[in-house]
This record gives sequence, structure tokens and C-alpha cells, in this order.
Amino acid sequence: MKIKKNLPLILVLIFAIAACKKSGQNPVANSASDVDVYSCGAVTDNTLVYYAALWKNGVPLKLSNNPSYALAISYYNKDIYVAGYENNKACYWKNGNLISLDGADRSLARAITIHGNDIYVAGWYENGTEEKAAYWKNGIMTKLSSDSPNSGANGIAIQGNDIYVAGLYSTNTIQPVACYWKNGVITPLINNVYSSMANGIAINGKDVYIALYLTDTTVTRYSVSAYWKNGVITKLTNGESSYATGITISNNDVYISGGSGYPLNISYWKNGNGVAVPNLYSSSAIAINGNDVYLGGGISNSTDNFAAYWKNGALIRLEQTRISYVTGIALVPK
Repeated sequence: MKIKKNLPLILVLIFAIAACKKSGQNPVANSASDVDVYSCGAVTDNTLVYYAALWKNGVPLKLSNNPSYALAISYYNKDIYVAGYENNKACYWKNGNLISLDGADRSLARAITIHGNDIYVAGWYENGTEEKAAYWKNGIMTKLSSDSPNSGANGIAIQGNDIYVAGLYSTNTIQPVACYWKNGVITPLINNVYSSMANGIAINGKDVYIALYLTDTTVTRYSVSAYWKNGVITKLTNGESSYATGITISNNDVYISGGSGYPLNISYWKNGNGVAVPNLYSSSAIAINGNDVYLGGGISNSTDNFAAYWKNGALIRLEQTRISYVTGIALVPK
């Protein structure tokens, strides 16, 4: 998860997933909709410096002129909130206006949610040579404890007065372990695997769902998508390499973004069943509106990746020439 010298691990995963889509034939999207589609991510210039990006119904909206990245998006009423980092410091944008988050010179915001009048952001900060999970409520940081020197937060959800944060922890001698914090108390999600990471969290009534992936302890060490529900792990593939990148609940149906390439060619999962979208081998974000499924990702050629999203399998390309990625989608009622 290093911020200083390398991209954080979750960004590397997002880039790899977004680049899995190959050019090909897709259905034509129906432009009629009762929602505005906001997509966040990043674009880069020829120097490979990334800049936070936001698109509304395919039209780019300016977020930053500084090195930055948008990693999550949410909304409340008609206000649009985008979380990420600018100049290596955690931040979010509200309707395009930058709000920096306190607590450390180097930090990153990975998830955002709005609960009533409160704005919650999850991510991590750099503490010397270590990285630590944290969340911010209305801009004030709360550090999340763990017994390991390194940790990170990739998702956040609020239920009543309870704050749930999903992420990982690791040490110099063990690989990452998926975990979550409830009101600051940490719980590992799985043991006895080579490594694991929790990438998203959703709450439906009294049920807590967390999307994760794990790698086994064999020499192959394939990554396998899974989700955790109230303490029970359900694997989404049977040994085939796959990744789970996020989770959402709609009408009691569980949708998980991510996917698996050949031979499964899965683009996302609905209630544990893999769904294929033509030429989309993995999605980096998912949002649901009634019967419509929106997937974020990218379309790639042999060398570059271009931001895009899919509605019910139909491709909407956001960038034609600039290297770019989609990391989040929000569907805002018109």
C-alpha cells in the first residue's frame, strides 16, 4: 500500500482489472434513463501523471490540476462526493470543491458514504515507514487499531450508530489479511490462506456483507473472489483466478463487481452466480437502478486503457485518447 514510492496495492489491482477489457462488439446503449450517471477515476497525460476525473453522463467534469486520483463516489440529495487523494494527501471533492482531510502529510481516501448530515471517508495514512487504517467523520480522523504495523481501509458503511470499515492488515512477515472494524474493534475475516483483502462492504438490515479476494497456500496462489456474510465465507469461483472489487445490495439481491478471465469470462456476480458481459472480463465498480446494472472499468488495446462503463452490457466509452480508469459509479435520480 505504499504511497511514497509505489502505487497502493488496491490501485495496482484496479489498474489490472480495468485493463482486462479488450476491444470488441457490444450492444448499443439506450440513452433514456431516470438517473444521471456519475463515474469517477483518473486520466493521465503523456508524462503518466494521473489527475482525478469525474464524468457526468459521459461528459468530463474538472476536479484537479494537481497529481491526484478519484477512488470512490457517493451522493446525498443532489450533492456529489468524490474521495481520493491530491498531492499524496487524502481528500474529497463536494460538487467539485476540494476538501482536504487532516491527520497526516501522506494519506489516501478509498471509500466515502453519507449518513444524515455526516460525511464518512475511509482510507489510510502514512506513519513513518508504516501505513495505518483510518476513517474520517466530517474531516476529523479516527485511527483504527491493529496488532500489525501496516493496515488499510477500503470500504465503509454506517448502520444506526455503528461504523463498519472493511480492509486489511499485514506485517513484515505475513501477507495481507482481510478484516473489518466495527466501532474500532478489529475482526479478521479469514485465516489459513496465503493472503486476503477486503475491498467493499454493504449492510442490508441486520446482515453485513463484505467483498474480498483470497489466495490459497499452494504454489499456484490463485486469487479467488469471495464474500463474507455474518461470519460465513462464500467463494465465487472454484480455483479459477478472480477478483472481487466491490459490493452493493439492491432489493435483497447481492451484486459483486470484479470478475474472472478465461475460461469463465465473468464480469460480475449476482447472488453468487457469475454473469458475463461481452468482452468485459472484470469490473472495477457496480451500481444498480431497478433492473439496470451499471459496471465501471476500461476498454484497452495492447498497451493502453481507456475509461468506460457498461449499462446492461452496452458499452459507453468515456475517453477516446487519454489513458484513464473508472473506479466508481453513482446513479443520481434526475
